[in-house]
Amino acid sequence: MGHADELVSNLRKERDDEEECEPDKGSDFEYRPTITYRHLLSTSFEPSNPLRVIAHCDVDAAYAQFEAKRVGLDCQSVPVAVMQWNKLIAVNYVARAFNVNRFNCTLDEAKRRCPNLRLIHVATIGPGEMMPQYHPNPDARTHKVSLDLYRRESKKIMELFRSKLSQDRDSGKYVDYTLQPIVPCGWAPCILDILPNSREKYIPFEKASIDESFFDLSVHVRKQILLRYPFLDIRPTLEMMDQERVSEKLDEPLPEVPLYLHEDMMPASWLNAGAWLPDTLDRSRPLELTWLDIAHAIAAEHMISIRKHVYEQLGYTTYV
Repeated sequence: MGHADELVSNLRKERDDEEECEPDKGSDFEYRPTITYRHLLSTSFEPSNPLRVIAHCDVDAAYAQFEAKRVGLDCQSVPVAVMQWNKLIAVNYVARAFNVNRFNCTLDEAKRRCPNLRLIHVATIGPGEMMPQYHPNPDARTHKVSLDLYRRESKKIMELFRSKLSQDRDSGKYVDYTLQPIVPCGWAPCILDILPNSREKYIPFEKASIDESFFDLSVHVRKQILLRYPFLDIRPTLEMMDQERVSEKLDEPLPEVPLYLHEDMMPASWLNAGAWLPDTLDRSRPLELTWLDIAHAIAAEHMISIRKHVYEQLGYTTYV
């Protein structure tokens, strides 16, 4: 690994640490919430349900990746930055390794810090032009910025998300719909009680910006927990109870995560799957797990496959 590659790797690892903040001590947030059978089996999607899982997917330095692809540069090895007039608006990770950034770095300073930096100005529309062009020295007084390239690439990514989720759904790769519903007397249908043609077979996602999307994995995660760990599926037991006892049973906490799952969740297995783990973590020991961790792990597993799909089809790296 070269020096730049090593710096890029370190930056990727440090990125989330810099943005991470501890929850307010006085807030209702719980790191280790008590998860009950009601949380697992309910059709509720309220934020108060700890098994509601939302994933945020962002394209790494999107504009820089889009422009690098356009001109045939390898964004994983060549320092690239995109500018608008006299300001940087996107910097890839290779350039960030040389302390080039958007916030307190002029164009001259960026070139000094990274002599090999490839600076690309966004496309602009000049006087009398109908289509955006890449002018060598556009003037803010006479030219108008065009984001058409970025919108086109964003549309491609959204279509990939949609097609990937559709393929996974139709193949049954991530969700098994063969379970028959069991509706205990006196309570609402379980999360598994979804008919094969229901719209809820989809994992909903929505575009947040040109390079960001949100995925609601709540249904997927709870289905997978029940399918992978059937000892948590107490619906047959509920079927034989009266309504009062059903309510009491649903409010009972889930049992502890079995020891064999702790063994399966060794840090090495996550690293091999493409996940990032903090350097401070002891990688020789199994992770201490709760069902919340299992839920997040299942969601991460799915998002890793989506990120891989985007990279294989378009060459863009993302993070979740």
